[in-house]
Amino acid sequence: MAPEDQTETEPGTTYTYDFTVKNESKDEDTFELKIEASNENWDVMAPEEISIEKESEEKIPVEVFIPEFTEDGEFTMVKLTAISQRDKDVSDFDENIIAFEALEDDERWLGEQEGEVLEDDELEDDELEDDELEDDELEDDELEDDELEDDELEDDELEDDVAEDDVFVDDEFQDVEATKDEIIEDFSRVSGIGTHTADILYEHGYRSIEELKQASKEEIQEIKGIGPALSEKIKESLEDIQE
Repeated sequence: MAPEDQTETEPGTTYTYDFTVKNESKDEDTFELKIEASNENWDVMAPEEISIEKESEEKIPVEVFIPEFTEDGEFTMVKLTAISQRDKDVSDFDENIIAFEALEDDERWLGEQEGEVLEDDELEDDELEDDELEDDELEDDELEDDELEDDELEDDELEDDVAEDDVFVDDEFQDVEATKDEIIEDFSRVSGIGTHTADILYEHGYRSIEELKQASKEEIQEIKGIGPALSEKIKESLEDIQE
């Protein structure tokens, strides 16, 4: 069963829709379910199996997480395969394309992510303040020119020390970046955690597999973009991980 043609939602949220699985046999059957997504940055979740009465059908909820920084036109192909447990030779699958198309007013939404959208009156006030600041800056520049003449010799000596400090700071920054990459790679070893989800967990303060093990399922599912189904999958997978 395909989802609605169009549904309004935002990046960074989970979109849920249904596949329909039919049991056309004369007996009750249990079906193993396998869910796949063509875009590895879009996490998808579905039940692992379902039992269906004879000649009946059931709807299977599928959760698709839309990454926070999804761009207009991005999509993923979601494939659900159902395998009969009574007869392993009996299986079928269905596919749906989930595509993200930006709405006309998304430019304002993007603006709100990068900074506040100012009203016209606020902009006029800012322009007046800028004019006043320019006058003050001119006066300050005249004073600074006199002071700079006396300080030039001291500044030359300080520049050498600052250059050495900058190199030290750059080295520290590279170490931090390398550590983040290692943590995200470590998280990605856990079944159910893709690169995007690993980055979300890192940004919410998790720094090791051990910290994830100590966190409760409720704490993880409260993180925006993860939800109950993915949180349960992560906690189950963590039980099999040995640090």
